[in-house]
Amino acid sequence: MCIRDRYMGREAAWALSNACFEANFEELLVLVGEGMFDAFVLMMSERDCEILMQILEAVDKALDAGAFKKENEVAREWEKVGGVTKLGELQLTKNSEVYNLVIKILEKHYTSDDLFSHNTS
Repeated sequence: MCIRDRYMGREAAWALSNACFEANFEELLVLVGEGMFDAFVLMMSERDCEILMQILEAVDKALDAGAFKKENEVAREWEKVGGVTKLGELQLTKNSEVYNLVIKILEKHYTSDDLFSHNTS
C-alpha cells in the first residue's frame, strides 16, 4: 500500500469508526451493508496500533448493537468478510492493549464452539 493510500485508508477507517459510534441500529446496518466491515478488515492488516484500537472498538460496538436481535446480522457479516479470522491473527500481536481488546471481543461475542467451527471450515 503506498503512503497516499495508507493515509486515505487511515482517514476512512477513522471516519467509519466515528460514524459507527454515532449510528443507531438501522444506520449501523446501512454502514455494514455498504462495506464498513470490508474496510475495517483491510485496514487491520496495517498493524498501526492506534487505528487498530479505533477499529476494534467500533467492531465491538457494532457487534453489541447486533446482539440485541435474535439473528445477529452484524456478527454474521463480520464473519463473512473475514473479521473473525483477522481477530484470530491479532491474538499474536505484541501490543497488550490490542491483544486485550481482541480477547474481549472474542469472549463477549463468540463461543469456543463458534471459533472452533470457524477455524475448521
